[in-house]
Amino acid sequence: MEKEFLEISKKRKLEIENPVIAETYKQKISGFNTKQELTLFLAEEPNNEYSQDLKL
Repeated sequence: MEKEFLEISKKRKLEIENPVIAETYKQKISGFNTKQELTLFLAEEPNNEYSQDLKL
């Protein structure tokens, strides 16, 4: 089951690297007052918390 979830995660990562798909997902995110507020939040999200250990 872990391998299945790993494959799903890898496919999702590759999928959201497509700018059109990433924008579609961003439009579905709620909880922000404006689109710019979401954009600022995503721009300031720290990347150093995530490991780059996955081999794609």
